[in-house]
Amino acid sequence: DNVSAEIADRAVAQLFQQTVFLNINIDIKKKSEIKKALLKERFRANYQKLREQIETQKKYLETALEHSNLTENGKARVGGMIESLEKMIEETEKARKRPLRIAAMGTKKAGKSVVINSILKRDYAPTSSELPTPNVIKYIPAAKDSDLILEYKNKKNKFSGAKDLSDFIGKEFEEAQNHTGEGSGLADMVIYYPSDDLSGYEVWDTPSPNVAFTDEHQKNAEACIKEVDVCIFVMNYSNHLTNDEVTFLKNIHSFFKDNNKFYSLFITVNRIDERYAVNEEKSVDRILDYISTRLEDPKPSYKNIVIFGTSALQSFYLDNVVNLVKAD
Repeated sequence: DNVSAEIADRAVAQLFQQTVFLNINIDIKKKSEIKKALLKERFRANYQKLREQIETQKKYLETALEHSNLTENGKARVGGMIESLEKMIEETEKARKRPLRIAAMGTKKAGKSVVINSILKRDYAPTSSELPTPNVIKYIPAAKDSDLILEYKNKKNKFSGAKDLSDFIGKEFEEAQNHTGEGSGLADMVIYYPSDDLSGYEVWDTPSPNVAFTDEHQKNAEACIKEVDVCIFVMNYSNHLTNDEVTFLKNIHSFFKDNNKFYSLFITVNRIDERYAVNEEKSVDRILDYISTRLEDPKPSYKNIVIFGTSALQSFYLDNVVNLVKAD
């Protein structure tokens, strides 16, 4: 029943959280997750055979269309079948190449851009602590010999390297903030970056909750949650659970559940290295436990969410988050 399921979820979340504290890599999955993983593995293993079967059927129909004495209706039906097979080939190719899609969310100064750059292994995202992200930026992997391309305002811009791209985006952020206040209204960006593996990470950098939480902002957040596989919400170790963060999590709580993405959400408490900069050292485990308890309150009511402590500047624990996301 629902009560038993909730108890089981809680037990799994607590076990998972303890492995994070102990820095032990244990892969914990539900039965439904195992089934999905098996389906993915079967698809990858049988992709070539499936592709060959579709191609064989397509060629057979093309031959029949060319040499058989079919009526006009018959030709139309066979033509429709060929189009369906061509569409099937296109979709299976997309599924094979589709990268894991990650949405990064977080307030200004949380270190979200540094986390994104750590995942992408390049400093593409501007890391200014003064400017919240005002738009959606999608980082999509391309072939390793491809150019670094930014699609923005109906134009394609080519950049020589990560720094040039980061500087350009940073200037756009500044310009938008100077003219519109809080940077709202800036057009979305799509970046195609060279990658050694086309099945790598597609990362969506989402608008910061520090930007006035309008209906449009919430729609953007909900659209991202609906489309991505995993969401990472980044908090700042020294300034966690701010009013902006609580409001944001409260507003999108039901949308995570409605889209069956609730357990695809991970909370990352970034900059935990800052605990060494204060006179009285804080316990990372206690901070993470405190945040977990606060999140379980009726508002925003995020129960059984696993929380990681990271220092993106030192890649501390960040690999654990990435590996977990990839396994999901």
